[in-house]
Amino acid sequence: MKQISQNQIRDIAEHYKRIMGVAPRRTKLENISPAQWGDFCIRANLDANSAGIFLPRNMTAYVNLSSNTPELTAFHEYFGHGLFCEYSQEGRLLAKLERRLMDDERAEFSGRYFSAEDLQKFRENNSNFNLLQKQRQKNLRLYEIFAVWTEHYLSELFGIGNQFKQKYDSAPKELKEGINNLLKYQEENGELALFYESGMPRYPNKERVKKVLDEFSNSGLKDIKMVLLYGSKKPYSDIDLFIVSEKSGDFSNSWIDIRTVTKKELDYKLSVFDISVTDPILTGELIVGNENDLEQKRKKLKQQPITRESIFYNIIRSKEQRIYAEQYQVGSNEHRQGMGYSHTFMENSSRLSQGRRELTKAELLRENRT
Repeated sequence: MKQISQNQIRDIAEHYKRIMGVAPRRTKLENISPAQWGDFCIRANLDANSAGIFLPRNMTAYVNLSSNTPELTAFHEYFGHGLFCEYSQEGRLLAKLERRLMDDERAEFSGRYFSAEDLQKFRENNSNFNLLQKQRQKNLRLYEIFAVWTEHYLSELFGIGNQFKQKYDSAPKELKEGINNLLKYQEENGELALFYESGMPRYPNKERVKKVLDEFSNSGLKDIKMVLLYGSKKPYSDIDLFIVSEKSGDFSNSWIDIRTVTKKELDYKLSVFDISVTDPILTGELIVGNENDLEQKRKKLKQQPITRESIFYNIIRSKEQRIYAEQYQVGSNEHRQGMGYSHTFMENSSRLSQGRRELTKAELLRENRT
C-alpha cells in the first residue's frame, strides 16, 4: 500500500477549504519507516502494532508505513483527528489540555531522570491531567468515529472505497453502528451539515447556506421566497437564518437556528415593528430572494407611521414571552431566551411610544448602555 502523497494532501486541503472554509494549518504529518516505528513507539510509550497515532499535544499525526493501509491511516490521523483537534470545540479543548499537561510535565521533570512510574504518579495528582481524562471520556466516541468517517469520506473521493470496506469489514459492532449513523446523517443532510454537527466552525456564506438548505432535511429551496443570514456569524455560534416561505415552521439544533414566516405574517409583523422580524430584515445578508423587494421593505420600515396598534402589539408580545419563560427553570436556556425576548419587546414598545425607531437588537442594546 502506498503512503499519502503531497499532491493528495494539497488537494484534500483545498477541498476542505472550499467546502468548510478551513484546512489543516498547525497539524503536521510524519511518515515513519518500518525500521524506525519500533523505536518511536518505545520512546512515545505506544503500541508497536498500531497503524498510526495522533498526538494532540504537538498536533502531529504519525503514520506507520509498514501497516497495510498507510494512506487510510493518514486520512484517519491527519485529517480526522487533526482537523477535529484543530477546529472542533471539543477537539480544541483536548489539545489545549494536552499542551497544559505537557508544560506541567516539563516544569516538573526538566533536567532530571524520571521513570514511567514517576510520570504516572505525577499525573494522578495533576488537575490538567484529570480534566483531560474527563474530556477524553466525554468525547472519545465522537473523536474516534469522526476519524473513521473521515477515512470513508476521503477514500470515496479518491476512489479507494474498497480499501476502507476491507479494513473495517470485521470492525466491532459498536464502531460499525457509529459509522453507519454518521453515513445516514450525511445522506439525509449533506456533508456540510455533518461537519457542523460534529462541532466544526461555521463560516457561512451564500454558497454554503444554499448548500445546507438544498441538502438539509425538509428544507429545499423550491418553496422559499427569501432567505436572510443574520446574527453574529461567529464561527462557533449558530447559523441564524430568516426564511420567508409558505411552509411555516421553525427549526433549531446545535448549529443552526431557522425562523420561518409566511409572506402574510411578514407583512403584518413589519407593520407593527415586530423586532424578531425587523432585526433580520434590516441587518440580514440576502441569500435567496429579490434585492429590490428587500430594499422596499427596509425603506417602508423607516417611513411607515408608528401606530397605537404597534405599541400595544409589542407590549402583548413582551408579556407572552415572559409567560413562556416562567414555564421553565431559572437559568435554563428557555428561561433566558424567553426573558430576553420579553425585555426586547418591552424596550421596543417604549421606544415606539416616544416616536423612536430602534428596530434592531443592536440599537436597543446600545440604547440601554447609554
